[in-house]
Amino acid sequence: MRMTGKFTALLKDVGNRWFVERKEKNISARAAKRIQRHAYEDGFVPLDESITPVYRDIAAHLSSKNVQIVRAAIFDLYKTAKNSETARAGVLEILLRKAESMPAESELSVYLREKIACLQKM
Repeated sequence: MRMTGKFTALLKDVGNRWFVERKEKNISARAAKRIQRHAYEDGFVPLDESITPVYRDIAAHLSSKNVQIVRAAIFDLYKTAKNSETARAGVLEILLRKAESMPAESELSVYLREKIACLQKM
């Protein structure tokens, strides 16, 4: 019991020496100007054209042999196109290409065509 008390007192003392809080919690005016300048300069940087859209990564799962993975990929692509007008045309093109390569009578093909029809109505 006594040893524990000494140990905690030692830790409190060492901790106070290493983790001393500054009296002023604010940043300096120089640091604030630097942060503001960098934020302003970053606003003019053009977007990187090499960034791959998220839906292209999801579209890679359409070639899977597992039906659940393909169905989930179709659903995710549908949700992406539904929520993003900029991605809608690209997703619709991918889904139309997939619909052409699928047999028309399969259950997955019917599900895919329903999602395509919903996207074309938007």
